[in-house]
Order: sequence, then C-alpha cells, then structure tokens
Amino acid sequence: MFSRMEKDVSDYFYGVKEEVDVSADYKDLAFFLGIQDTRNIESRNPDAKSRCMDVLQTWKREKGDQAAVEVLLQALVSANLQSAADNLRRKLGINIINSLICYRYRGQQRKGKF
Repeated sequence: MFSRMEKDVSDYFYGVKEEVDVSADYKDLAFFLGIQDTRNIESRNPDAKSRCMDVLQTWKREKGDQAAVEVLLQALVSANLQSAADNLRRKLGINIINSLICYRYRGQQRKGKF
C-alpha cells in the first residue's frame, strides 16, 4: 500500500517517543499495543520518554513481524496521541485528511451504519 510502511517499524520509534509528554501517555500506548504489565518498564526507566521507548521496543520484541507501522499508527490514534499519529503519518507520506476519513468510515462500517 505505502512503500514507507514496509520499513522496519523501529525506524519510527524515536519520533513517537519524542511526542510523549505526559507520564500516563506511555501507559495508554502500551495498553493499545497489547502490553499488559508496565511495572518492569517503570522500574527500568527514570522518565516517560525512556519508558515509551522501552514500551515500543518490548512490543517489537514480543510481536516480531506483527509489529507493523499500521498497528503502531492505530495504537497512537486509540491512545489519543494525535500529535504523534499525525507526525508518523507525515513521515509516511499519508494524507492526514484522507486517513481520518477512511478511519471514520471503517469505524462506521463496524457499527453497521454503512
């Protein structure tokens, strides 16, 4: 679909990490990436940015090839980390407006409205 989405997802971790400002943000992202226990991540890292990077690396290690850019983007949106999602879209060259329209349309389809 998008050739940049074929790059390794870890190529985008630094940019995502830089967008996390509030300490709870990394926990929300961890939840939507399927990481249940963040206690070890908290104990290993002194601040939210390093915890976020640890979450991303843990997710990549646990999910392997299933840790895709599309999944990361969806997790950012679900965690309400819109700025990080928008920056990732820009790096991928995805039109933000079209992406939002497609996302909302798919959501409506799941609810049976289309």
